[in-house]
Amino acid sequence: RSGIVYPQTDRLCTATYNRIISPTMVNEFRFGYNRSLTYAQAETANTKDYASQVFGLKNTSPNPFDFGVPSFGPSGFSGVGSASEAIGATDTNIQFTDNFSWNTRKHNVRLGFSIARQLYDQITDFSGVPSFSFDGRFTGMQGTIGLGDMLLGYPISASAALGDSSQQMRTTFYAPYIQDDWRITPNLTLNFGIRYEFAASPTEQRGKSLVFAPDLGTVVLAGHGVRNSIVDPDYNNFAPRFGFAYRPNFTKNTVVRGGFGVYYATDTFNEEQFKVIGPPFYQS
Repeated sequence: RSGIVYPQTDRLCTATYNRIISPTMVNEFRFGYNRSLTYAQAETANTKDYASQVFGLKNTSPNPFDFGVPSFGPSGFSGVGSASEAIGATDTNIQFTDNFSWNTRKHNVRLGFSIARQLYDQITDFSGVPSFSFDGRFTGMQGTIGLGDMLLGYPISASAALGDSSQQMRTTFYAPYIQDDWRITPNLTLNFGIRYEFAASPTEQRGKSLVFAPDLGTVVLAGHGVRNSIVDPDYNNFAPRFGFAYRPNFTKNTVVRGGFGVYYATDTFNEEQFKVIGPPFYQS
């Protein structure tokens, strides 16, 4: 796309410490840090405010992130100017994990936990860069050539935005577990365990979240009659696991395996961007 750039940066750091406690016991501790920056913005972002200083437009975004060249799109011609949206996020994950294993003649017991602090700083400036469309209706060329309308300064539609769509989303993920591989006989092993997961819905640090509540018939704001995260947390995410491996006595080259488990997914941070779209935070 013309006039748009995609700055991206990734940083990943991991460290692992393994300790042999005894011939049958081993502990593993891991630390991980991941920071990813992914943005889509005008080439002229963070430079001159073209919308107000060059084109003299009023009530445009004062955020340097939106400093693109206003877009003009006459029908019958390719448009000129920057892309209308300026969006992106800085995603930071800090994770601590510990795994302990204990092996005996009949059992292989594993237990541990994972804790992840998640920070998601995003901006969603839809229509942050003003745009204008011309379809030719004011010069008798509707649906064919819109250049005349553009030269006269008569757009059929225009878009712009006001407000601050930036968000500082935070949450912490917890997941302890315990599992055992039980060798009942030389040809039958059972695997069973349970995992518990808790991940509260992300909270915007400045309360910049809203949602339409169908039961109330109105828009509710974070921290105003509802939790700061808006969504109530789910405390019952227990995830059992069971499996087996069986080798029949009548065959040496066949192993029958089976199992089941319950799994959960966490929030998709990208969906959280729509909680800031609307007054009093951001309008386009």
